[in-house]
Amino acid sequence: MLDGGWGHGEKRFSGPSRYGDLGCQPQVLIIELGYGEPAGEGFPGATRNPREWISNLENDGREVFFFLLHVDKSECLRRVAARGNLSPGYAAMAWDRFAPCAVCSSAAFTSRIGDSYSEDTLSTMDKDPTATVKQILDAVGAV
Repeated sequence: MLDGGWGHGEKRFSGPSRYGDLGCQPQVLIIELGYGEPAGEGFPGATRNPREWISNLENDGREVFFFLLHVDKSECLRRVAARGNLSPGYAAMAWDRFAPCAVCSSAAFTSRIGDSYSEDTLSTMDKDPTATVKQILDAVGAV
């Protein structure tokens, strides 16, 4: 997850760049949850500046695939409550950042990645995580 190490007092650096740890890995699966940058940070992180981490992957010869995993707000908040690892208020605020025209919306993110990539939307409303993973693996042609 690209957001690891972005909390208050944490740093996400390895070598000269923020996402340097993405290179030279035998296999990499990256999940950008798109919650946006941590409160109070004065720089664009993974959601507002995806080219920063995408370029590390491209320079390392990686294939990059984008999927927007979509669920409606009530189901998102139900899942968060069931896990109990995130406050419902924060989850609601994060979900709202993805609303149309919001700073982390699919359209805003897609405009930042450029014309080289497209984002495929997958509904996760009626799927368990295993079914969603299978759908992603099928889409990228993984064995």
